[in-house]
Amino acid sequence: MVVQARLTPPPGSDTSPVFCYHLRAGAPSSLTWRIYGTRAEATLTNAGGTPHYGRPTAISIRDGVSGEEDKAEPDITLDGLGVPANNVGRLYEAYAAGATPGVDYADFETAVKRHELIDAMYDGGM
Repeated sequence: MVVQARLTPPPGSDTSPVFCYHLRAGAPSSLTWRIYGTRAEATLTNAGGTPHYGRPTAISIRDGVSGEEDKAEPDITLDGLGVPANNVGRLYEAYAAGATPGVDYADFETAVKRHELIDAMYDGGM
């Protein structure tokens, strides 16, 4: 599957970023997500098919000028929970800390918007 789009320019810019998403089936089921910027490149890798259902994710940012690369392996463990359960655990953690729904984490309205987006994709409206 391939999805390509030209996004709305960010505030203060006349340049519309290009979004290109490629998804393929088959082994190995892994994820490599590259985000190319004008000054740097970010790479997110995951042994599963999506960042929230796979095994630990690694993130790296490479400076386009110096070539230096910073790598990070985020802490995805929450009291020994499995990978998918971490999503729910982090949500409860944010709620307990007083985070703002719809700002600091997705709320019901955000979920409705995502479902509308998916419906539009299925209907060919994108």
